[in-house]
Amino acid sequence: MNQIINELNISSSIKKALLELGFTTVTELENYNYFSLLKQFPKCHTLDKIVIEL
Repeated sequence: MNQIINELNISSSIKKALLELGFTTVTELENYNYFSLLKQFPKCHTLDKIVIEL
């Protein structure tokens, strides 16, 4: 089952960050690990917070 980012029970700031980077579904995140995501995220987003919420 592929969950849509907007339908997840996570904070709106995390949803916004993921959507800004072009992630719309959880499946799209499967090909990433922490370090590859770190390269994707601008310095203004805290990846640790995003990972914890997901």
